[in-house]
Formats: sequence, structure tokens, C-alpha cells
Amino acid sequence: MNLVLVSDIFGKTAALKALAEELNAQSIVEPYGGVDMAFYNEQQAYEYFSQHISLDEYVAILQKAIKPLAGNIILIGFSVGASAIWSMSAHPAIKTIV
Repeated sequence: MNLVLVSDIFGKTAALKALAEELNAQSIVEPYGGVDMAFYNEQQAYEYFSQHISLDEYVAILQKAIKPLAGNIILIGFSVGASAIWSMSAHPAIKTIV
């Protein structure tokens, strides 16, 4: 089983890294290609995400990140990360067990 955390607009933060370690997550998907954006506040993060990324782009990043993973994948998303998962869940190739 692959556990993947999908970040919010802040990207890969120290808190998210700590959570990934605690949950033994295989990876963190974030919208900034591994760059630590060090936003000062939520408004700055939101404006940057809105102007330079987008939900559709984040969905594409997420799809690319999970494509090589084999077996069952559990995605845990935060804020816009959860929105990306939700948007992707309608894709016919995605199978879910509820």
C-alpha cells in the first residue's frame, strides 16, 4: 500500500514532513516542484497558487506523481490538495473502495 499526502497551498512544510514521517507516508505531492516557497501568510500563498499554478495544474501534478505507483494508493489531501484528489476521483481509471 502507498500512502501519499497531498499538500495545501503552502506546499511541503515542516509540519507536513513530520506528519508524513509519523504516518510512514511514501511521498508528499505538492504544487511547487520541491521548492520551499516560505510564504509569509495565507494571502500570499493563495495569490501565488492562483496566479502561477491552478487546481487543474495541481490535478495534473498529482496524476503524474501517482502514475508510477503500483498497488493500492491511499491519498490524504489538505485543502486544495483534497480538492485535487476530489477532481481526479471522477476519472474512469480511478477505482475507490468505500
